[in-house]
Amino acid sequence: MQIKSAQIVDWMQERINSLGGEESDKLQDSLSELETAKGRLERNLEIVKEENPERCPFCGAGVKAPDIEDRISAIEDEMEGVQREINEISEEQSAYRKKRKKLRKKLSKFEKAKENYEEKRAEVEGEDA
Repeated sequence: MQIKSAQIVDWMQERINSLGGEESDKLQDSLSELETAKGRLERNLEIVKEENPERCPFCGAGVKAPDIEDRISAIEDEMEGVQREINEISEEQSAYRKKRKKLRKKLSKFEKAKENYEEKRAEVEGEDA
């Protein structure tokens, strides 16, 4: 029991680390990129609303405020999805931490009980001799 429990505690720690590692970093990077894209679109929207250009000065494409607003909305939706994933990872990490803590307490109690048993056993064996 002791070896398996200790291995489970180690596995839980590895899982917590992996959740907080590469997977979480990718999501944070994605969220950051989306925030940057949203900021650019919001600046473009301000320009379009103030100056009301019909065409982009750089590429000549038609420019309409509702199109930009739709793109901003799509990015916000994507940001919400990424944020949900980040929250799910945090919740999973938290659950693993709580379970690991409980298991460590149980292991500690088991070790103490085992030590007490060994001491009593030694006393009994000493009395029998």
